[in-house]
Amino acid sequence: MNFKALQTIHRLAILHNLRIATAESLTAGMVSSALATLSGASAYFVGGVAAYDIDAKVNLLGVDRETARDCNCVSCETVEQMAIGAQALFQADYAIATTGYAEAAPDQGVDSPLAYCALVIKEDVAAHIWRVNGFAGTMNRQEFRELVTADVIEVLAYQLGRR
Repeated sequence: MNFKALQTIHRLAILHNLRIATAESLTAGMVSSALATLSGASAYFVGGVAAYDIDAKVNLLGVDRETARDCNCVSCETVEQMAIGAQALFQADYAIATTGYAEAAPDQGVDSPLAYCALVIKEDVAAHIWRVNGFAGTMNRQEFRELVTADVIEVLAYQLGRR
């Protein structure tokens, strides 16, 4: 984990009195855990939802069931809806979401790990959405989830630094 990125988030979120929330599927709480690493994180980290199940995504985060079902909950649209849902649920200024496959899923036509990530910022009109690709056989499930978590933390730190 990039400790410098966590320190940047910590410092800037407190300085600007920001509220940060998460909605996680692929990372299942790892981003939330990272955000809570530094003492005083409760000043900005307001909460998160780890939602693997489609019903949890729909009921807690307001994800559109048909859109999610059509892509097995792994798409730009789904991750954006998850981030928007977390932002609304926690009344956050910044909300991060992750979804994806931590390993190959041949039955879904996925030959290597992939993740979709979204960052929704209260004052921005559009969400920031990106994809993280893994390579089959080069890392295990946990390593890919850690890679995605680190990437999300670095993107959040970068965006906070642009304020």
